[in-house]
Amino acid sequence: FPTAPPRLLPDGLGFGFVDTVFDQYNTGRPWTPTEFVNEYAAFPSMHIGWNLLAGIAVWMASRNFFVRTFAVAMPTVMMSVIIFTGNHYIIDALAGFAVMMLGLGIAIGGKMLATRIVSPDSKAAREKGWVPWMYWLCGVVYERDERRQSNIQAA
Repeated sequence: FPTAPPRLLPDGLGFGFVDTVFDQYNTGRPWTPTEFVNEYAAFPSMHIGWNLLAGIAVWMASRNFFVRTFAVAMPTVMMSVIIFTGNHYIIDALAGFAVMMLGLGIAIGGKMLATRIVSPDSKAAREKGWVPWMYWLCGVVYERDERRQSNIQAA
């Protein structure tokens, strides 16, 4: 969505934001040609959305205190950096959080729906070749695991 970040506000207005990319380096962005950069795409901030998603994944994958501390610190530091450097407003970060949560909710809902429609171990799954693809699209790992089989049969 075309919204300018705070660092692009005119200097004469007294906001005090500094463009840390173009004001500090005369060459601009040597590794990112301007054809691939949209300076006015600050809303929502997917810097925070992506970092929060990665933090959630790291938190869920680990039980280690230090790793989980890193998982919390990562999006917290990113939010501070994008706001203090003038790359995003607070509302941009909140919108990035909301977009990420919406996407995560859709993914989890799709996974729940896929596992309710057809179990990967059912007769229908063996007869229909599309079932593994449906599971893949919904982010469900399709595998035949003996431990999972014994847990299902025990229940």
